[in-house]
Amino acid sequence: MKPRRLRHIVIVLLAALMSCAALRPLIVGPVATTPSGQLPVWNIFLFIIPLGLGAFLLAGARWALMGAVMYGTIGLALDLSTIVQELTRGGGGTAAWVMSLVTGLVNFGVILTAGQGFLRQGANGPPPGSLPPNLPFRPSC
Repeated sequence: MKPRRLRHIVIVLLAALMSCAALRPLIVGPVATTPSGQLPVWNIFLFIIPLGLGAFLLAGARWALMGAVMYGTIGLALDLSTIVQELTRGGGGTAAWVMSLVTGLVNFGVILTAGQGFLRQGANGPPPGSLPPNLPFRPSC
């Protein structure tokens, strides 16, 4: 796949993550343990960062692909910890770990697609061949 198409796929996956974050309170319910002071931080992580990464990807910034890989890695780690917490707690949080499983798969897709786009964008073809030898200078006298 071309790097431009991979960038567009990453943008779609980031939009899917933002959609899941917006739908999570409706599906799982509000998180009662999150203090209200931390809500703006979560909103920055869940909405502002992917929105900014998508804007930079549309602008063609190569570094934004690696930023998306880092964002997906952090998101995947959070999703895995949520899944483990819900499964070991043994409560009725089936919706929470299923939602985390879905977003974990999307985060894994972000990691794979953005990483592939980052690596492919740098490869613009084979390295240049060797330079021709320097010919001795011949005066025109």
